[in-house]
Amino acid sequence: MPPAPVPRRSLARTADPLRPRQTYLRQIGWTRPREVIRPVVAVLDTGVDARHPDLRGVLDTVRARSFAGGSPLRDPSGHGTHVAGIIGAVSGNTVGGSGVSTARILPIRITDASGVASTSSLVRGIRYAIACRVAVINISLGGRGYSEQEQLAVQDAVRAGIVVVAAAGNGGQSGDEPEYPGAYPHVIAVSAVNPRGVPLAQSTGGPQVTIAAPGWRILSTAPGGRYGTRSGTSMAAAVVSGVAARIRANRPVLSPSQVSSLLASTAAVTRGRWRDPRLGAGVVSVRGALSAPSPPRDRPEPDDDPWTVRSAPEFLPDAIRTASATATLQPSTDDSDAYRVYLRAGSPVTIEVEGAAPGMDPDIWIWRPGAPRRLDTVRPSDLRDWRLTASVGAGTTERLEVTAPVSGVYTVEVRVNAVGGPYRITATRGAE
Repeated sequence: MPPAPVPRRSLARTADPLRPRQTYLRQIGWTRPREVIRPVVAVLDTGVDARHPDLRGVLDTVRARSFAGGSPLRDPSGHGTHVAGIIGAVSGNTVGGSGVSTARILPIRITDASGVASTSSLVRGIRYAIACRVAVINISLGGRGYSEQEQLAVQDAVRAGIVVVAAAGNGGQSGDEPEYPGAYPHVIAVSAVNPRGVPLAQSTGGPQVTIAAPGWRILSTAPGGRYGTRSGTSMAAAVVSGVAARIRANRPVLSPSQVSSLLASTAAVTRGRWRDPRLGAGVVSVRGALSAPSPPRDRPEPDDDPWTVRSAPEFLPDAIRTASATATLQPSTDDSDAYRVYLRAGSPVTIEVEGAAPGMDPDIWIWRPGAPRRLDTVRPSDLRDWRLTASVGAGTTERLEVTAPVSGVYTVEVRVNAVGGPYRITATRGAE
């Protein structure tokens, strides 16, 4: 009788051999994505190497575009390829590492050969992503200086239901000056932390930061089928875009403001007595974001000032005596809401705002009919001409009574500073 064959044993193979080196996945509570829906994330960057084996089946090569010369499917610097791999490298294919999500990637090249994007290429890239109806826009770049064209493009993206994520910037060692597009309202600006949850020295901080994510020696895809590590807020932004894509895959009807609120409310706060303002709400959590209930649906955004609500229905029309609503404000991404109120000359009105979160300190501003856009850029002397009155006292409740000098549609603006959360606004007409 022949001897029984000797059983062979071998080492267990890892589904993705480089995943053990992706320690940042454990840091954010990552689980292997199993979502059936694959939202599209537009990566506005240096291009993406379409030949990388870990991005096979991930890239939307048909709609890929370049607005800065060169092919969107080639990547001379490797930056865009690295970002794309963080967001959506294929998990479980026994090749390389794993992406945060199963998202599809739309490569949109907006930088020249030196890696610099112009306002024109960034705006065209955003508007092309809107036309393609993507779910998330990732912008892992930035620079100093405000651009109205960029902000309007961002507003249109949010109005179209797109989550916009951007790097907070790497100027933490040179003054923390806000960088755009991360500092625009409604953009989720992401700072970077090390494996201990401590902000990187170069990570730009400030009130514009929404949330933090790992950004130290992040392993991801590189051109030519290779892999490499990079550090900075570009990598951290890609991590958050991947989490946002997973939220959208599970709950596609959530608005951008709901996704932002969900990310912020479930972020992990670093232990200690003081919260570091460079972290925003804390470090992003996949497990927390996917398991938490959806925030209540808010008013359509953007609704930040008289210009953005100029076509919105009146909150308090002429025939209505009282109106009330609930909404949510977040200091970093959406720190003001505007409401249109029709008043006749000599008509008194009472505005009351009550914040629900401890420490929330809302303010009320009322602007005359015809107030211009971008009130925060108007000269102080001209600003006084447009402002009817304001109430900026301390406390969670603010109350203001005013009589209209002329008939017309006034704008009631509610603002918050350090602490955001839900609030209730009530407008009541008095006896004329």
